[in-house]
Amino acid sequence: MNFCEVLYNNTPDDKIVFYSNDEPISYGKFKQLVKNFYKYLKDNKITSNDFAMILASDSYMVPVIIMSCFAMGTKTYCPSPSFSEQNIQGLINKGNFKHIFCDEGGLAKSVHLKNVKVHIIEDIKNYIENNNNNEINFHTFSDDEIALFFNTTGSTGLPKLVPHSMNNVYEYAKVWANALEIENNDVIFCIPKICFNYGQGISLLANIFKKSTAILLRNKPSPRKIETVLNKYKPTYFFVVPQIANMMCIRKLNIDLSGVKKFVSASDFLPISLTNRIEKLYNKKLLDLIGQAELGGFYTIIDDENYKKGTIGKPMSGVEIKIDDEGKLFVKTPTNAKEYYMDPDKSKEIFDNGWVMTRDRAHFDNDGYLVFDGRVDNMFKVNSNWISPIEIENVILNYKGIDNVLIRPENDEHDLPMLCADIVVSEEISLPNLRAYMRTVLESYKIPKKFLVVESIATMYNGKKIRPVIKIDN
Repeated sequence: MNFCEVLYNNTPDDKIVFYSNDEPISYGKFKQLVKNFYKYLKDNKITSNDFAMILASDSYMVPVIIMSCFAMGTKTYCPSPSFSEQNIQGLINKGNFKHIFCDEGGLAKSVHLKNVKVHIIEDIKNYIENNNNNEINFHTFSDDEIALFFNTTGSTGLPKLVPHSMNNVYEYAKVWANALEIENNDVIFCIPKICFNYGQGISLLANIFKKSTAILLRNKPSPRKIETVLNKYKPTYFFVVPQIANMMCIRKLNIDLSGVKKFVSASDFLPISLTNRIEKLYNKKLLDLIGQAELGGFYTIIDDENYKKGTIGKPMSGVEIKIDDEGKLFVKTPTNAKEYYMDPDKSKEIFDNGWVMTRDRAHFDNDGYLVFDGRVDNMFKVNSNWISPIEIENVILNYKGIDNVLIRPENDEHDLPMLCADIVVSEEISLPNLRAYMRTVLESYKIPKKFLVVESIATMYNGKKIRPVIKIDN
């Protein structure tokens, strides 16, 4: 089986399947580009035994490369363009990547590339547009053979390689597209376009499987760009990460979401205050989904009919969930990975007989909805009390004038741990009044001793806050 074969079902060649920075790509052109790139792989002796990394911001060429590599059987990885040189170098070394596809002047130019061949995408474009190819032989993947590496990082931003088989890729594409009820006349808009898991992955999988249309934008589009695309192409599915949702609250965009079937945040848990503001500004519910690269994608689903604010929905079809006595969340899906690549110690900790320890804490409410209680990795002790940062952050974000917050531990003048809050404000606030408000909803030990007003909260490529690394006992 080869997911790339799905491309070659009967679909009108003039149907638009991708928009790339306002450049429409028809199904026929996309299919021909994949065939031509397949020839490029053959001419450069890239085979099913090779590992290829894609470091590119170009929109439509990334799925072209991925689908061509699927046809060849080449193992493919598309990390975040915001990864550091050190992270990229570590991934190259661990994965033994021999080929890197990158933009001219991209990050690959500045890392140590011993025994690695760099392919400049601008040059490849000229090659494949001037060399038509009509022959393509699909590689037959064995059951556990790696087809694609998903990208995952902890809350620290340190990347790990999560290998997935072709069966995982195929099955997840089918489940995801069907669960969201995507049809071939739908238009999927994802921002920002980030690695394979989120923007790129969702749009590519659903697009190819259902023959819908995907709109892919570069990272961090301006408000004006979002307005232009939404008003011009009228997408029926709109995916954002938290930093985009937050931006949409700070500045109300001139957009109409009435034609959007599902407006989804698909990266990190959202506070109720943010979803309330979105709904008030745009008259549209922002659905919150959670997933992990280790699971092949998202494991909960929520829709307008079964919407419950403050939850992350119910398990998708075929997903099993269990929660231990400490509130730790374990998930089993038909598309779970089995290990971290070349990392047996970490694999033994996370993967267990089909189950994945997510390192999240959660509980089911009385209606069967899953409620996210925070990351195990992010919890820490202050004066013998366990602290869940997300719980406190959600309370603070409900206070008028606060746009963002990060809860963290810090040592006081006596070198004893205390609770601190970095806050981003949109107007002047009274700290005594804020503390008084917090005392009405939180225990006293959860009230930060120190508040620091900052310009912004650092985030990773997917909008998740970068939190301090805290080692705790399991």
